[in-house]
Formats: sequence, C-alpha cells, structure tokens
Amino acid sequence: MQALKCKLSRPIGKFAATRLIKRGSNAQRTAAACPAPCYNPVRSSPTAGVWSSATPGYPATKIGYMPSVYDLKPKFQAVLRPLMRGVATAGLTPNSVTLVAIGGSIAVGAAVSFAKSRPALLLLLPVWLFIRMALNAIDGMMARELAMSTPLGAVLNELGDAISDLGLYLPLAFVYEPATWPILAFSIGAILTEFSGVLGRALGASRHYEGPMGKSDRAFVVGALGLATFFFPDVVAAWPWIFAIGALLTIATCFNRLSQALKELRSIQAK
Repeated sequence: MQALKCKLSRPIGKFAATRLIKRGSNAQRTAAACPAPCYNPVRSSPTAGVWSSATPGYPATKIGYMPSVYDLKPKFQAVLRPLMRGVATAGLTPNSVTLVAIGGSIAVGAAVSFAKSRPALLLLLPVWLFIRMALNAIDGMMARELAMSTPLGAVLNELGDAISDLGLYLPLAFVYEPATWPILAFSIGAILTEFSGVLGRALGASRHYEGPMGKSDRAFVVGALGLATFFFPDVVAAWPWIFAIGALLTIATCFNRLSQALKELRSIQAK
C-alpha cells in the first residue's frame, strides 16, 4: 500500500494530467536505461528501501537483505501503470486514492468481524487486501511519476497504512476469541514495523522496507489465512499460533529495518 511519498491535494485537469503523464513516461525511460541494480522504484527515491547506494546511479549492494513480498512491487507496478495514468487523467489525486484504501479497509474489517456466524465474509480478506495493495501502488506511482506530491500526502500515506492495518486485523479477534491476544500483538507489531521504517527517514536515512513481515507480507498471510479458514474451518484452531508467529516476525522486521537504517547512517557519517 518506500523516501516518503507526497501527493497533490487538488485535482488536475485533463490537459495538465496528459503533460504530467508524458513527463512520467520520460522519467520511466530514463530509469529503464539505468542497470537494474542501481534503480529501485520505491516511492520517490532511487536509493530507498532494501537497497543501499552511496550515490544515485552507482551500483547498489544488498546489506543484510531479508526477502519480502515487497520485492514483487516493481512488476506489480508495471501491470498497474496504465490504470494509474487513467486515474490521473480522470482528475483524481493520490490523496483520494489513499482515502479510498483507508475507508475500504475499515469497512471490510467491520464486515469480517461478523465472520464467526457468516464464514463467507472471510473471503473479503484476500479480495480486499489485493485491491488495497493495488491502490497503494497506484497512489505511490501517481505521486512519484506524475509529480503529484505534497507534505499532506506523506502524512496520509504513513498514517493511512497504520489505520488500514488496525481496521483490518483487530476485527479478526471477534471471529475467534482464543486468538484475541495474538491478534492484538500482531496488530501492534504491524504498526511498529511501519514506525521503524519511517524512523530511518526521520533520522536522515532512507525509508526502509525490509521483511520478513512488512505490509505486503502481512497482507499475504492474512489474506491466505482467511481463504484457508473458509475452505477448511478447522484451520481457525491454529489462529493463535499463526498470529503469535506473525507477531514475532514483526519484531524481527523492526530489528531489520532499524539496524539497516543505523548502518546507512553510519555509512553517511563516515564520508
């Protein structure tokens, strides 16, 4: 749903959108000319995320790399890029896309809270989590590639992710009460992982997205769990263990993100 991205708070006309789209296409072609290791299309900085690079354009190396579903984001963005341009041409802003993701997450979470008596509602989880990832990718591309950025967008991006996670995951405690505490720990861990990623930026490093339990990883796990529980109801008995393991992995994610941010800062200070 990555330097902080920002977005415009006002819509743009079709003529302006067309010019911005052309500008975004030129930027995309420039990025494509750079060897893959030195270009990491993460929100708004070519050196943000799991890659570490002393200077943009120079080959990067992976430092303490931890695999994550987030690694698939560049390919996912490529598929969504035509849709993103259509959204921009229609006059929508990244902020409006972010607000749709937040509102949808809260609404889906509220519906899923009744899944104990209506198991079919669990199917909303994989469907909406996929849509939410698409919305997060679209608003990020609009902000970065079409120069639609404002400080308000940065706030909405980070705060929106936290609100969406809580709105989706906390209601799962109503589905299976024995998993309440592990679900609560998992939800708190989700917020802390994003805080740890942003903290690097606040300290002067880049925004970090290391795994193993980042936003995309959490979405995959919870979506798959909802799907599996619908088709195999006995899976719900394993929820306490699954969410407890997930909570532990969020702790590992916090450690990875903070340690990589500190390494990056030490590297900057050594120059």
